[in-house]
Amino acid sequence: MITDARTSMLACATLKDEIEAVIRLTKPQIKVRYLPVMHDRPDEMRSMIGRAVDALRDTRYILLAYGYCGGGLEGIGSQTSTLVIPKAHDCIDCLLPENHRNARYRTGRYFLTGGWLRGEKNITRELKKLEQTLDEKRRADYLKAVYGGYRSLTLIDDGAYSINQSLPLAEDAAEALELPVERTKGSLSTIEKLITGNWDDDFLIVSPGERITREVIIR
Repeated sequence: MITDARTSMLACATLKDEIEAVIRLTKPQIKVRYLPVMHDRPDEMRSMIGRAVDALRDTRYILLAYGYCGGGLEGIGSQTSTLVIPKAHDCIDCLLPENHRNARYRTGRYFLTGGWLRGEKNITRELKKLEQTLDEKRRADYLKAVYGGYRSLTLIDDGAYSINQSLPLAEDAAEALELPVERTKGSLSTIEKLITGNWDDDFLIVSPGERITREVIIR
C-alpha cells in the first residue's frame, strides 16, 4: 500500500464516487484533485492535465485516474515525478471487470454511472437541451446520428453510488432514445490497485522525463 505522503492523484470528476469509496476502505496517504470532464475535447483535456501535472511539486508519484480518452493523455509527462496510469481506453474500462473490457462486450452499449449522470454534461441534460433548441425532425436526425449505433444504455453497478437514485435518470434518457436500460456488474479493482500501489501489468509506469503515448497505454 502507498504510504508515501508525496503521492498525488489527478482524477476525472466522473470517477469521484469510485475513488472516494476506495479511499474510505484503504485510507491511503495521498492527495486527490478532481479535474473537470473534457472527454469530448481531448486537446483541452491534454492541456488541462499537463498544467495540473506541472503544478505538482515535491511529488514522488502522480496517479492519473484516467483512460487514454481519445488522446487526452497523449504526450503527458513530468520531469520530476513518476506517472502511473491504468492501461485503459477510457474511464469506463477502469470500472468494468476484466472480462468486459473488450470491443465485443462494449460495442452497442452506452455506459453510465452515478458520476456520469450527475456530471455537468450528462446525457439527460443534453437531451433536455436538444428538446429546447431543436424542432422534432432535427432532434430526431441528431439523435439517430449520435446514438443510432447503440442498442442499450448500460448502468454500471460498482457499489460506489446509489443505483436507486441513478436508475430513474437512466430510464428517462432511455425513454427519450427509445433504448432499453441494462445493469451490469462493475468493479473497483483497477481504482483500488491504482490507489494502493499494487501496480501490475495493467498499469503504465512513466518515469521522469518520459511521455505517455498511445502505443504503450492501449492494450
